[in-house]
Amino acid sequence: MRLIVEGLKASQLILAMERADVPAAASSFPAMEVRIGTAFIAMPMNPSDQSLDDVLDTLKNAAKECGITATRVDDGETNERITDRMLSAIQGAQYVIADLTYERPNVFYEAGYALGLGKIPIYVAKEGTKLHFDVKDYPVIYFTTMRQLRERVVQRLNNITKPKKTS
Repeated sequence: MRLIVEGLKASQLILAMERADVPAAASSFPAMEVRIGTAFIAMPMNPSDQSLDDVLDTLKNAAKECGITATRVDDGETNERITDRMLSAIQGAQYVIADLTYERPNVFYEAGYALGLGKIPIYVAKEGTKLHFDVKDYPVIYFTTMRQLRERVVQRLNNITKPKKTS
């Protein structure tokens, strides 16, 4: 069943997904091993907004600094359905980075799918982005510049990837 989610709020999207039996469809994918050192980037996509290219490049470079290969669902040319590629990429990624800027339903969907798999996304958003109820209690990296975004994502990735020292 094809869902048109443009303009839906997160709670409406979840209800629509339940009605369409999306969890059952997602569970039909074969179990996939997590690829250590990989991250999936969930973010808005708009070819006419060049600032999104800057955010994508910054997130990929920050991950690379930490020895992590980050990808977005549209990286590479393929004939596979984009939804299948996205679900598979989230399943296989060790980390998920979700840009909440612009409050896009696809980003909430992808972050929610990651949470359902037991992966807590690294949330980022431009300063001033309105957070919805379901994500307010997670730590969000707010940024105003690409330098600030890179530094804070590197810091977060280093904090969650490095073994904690015990005293």
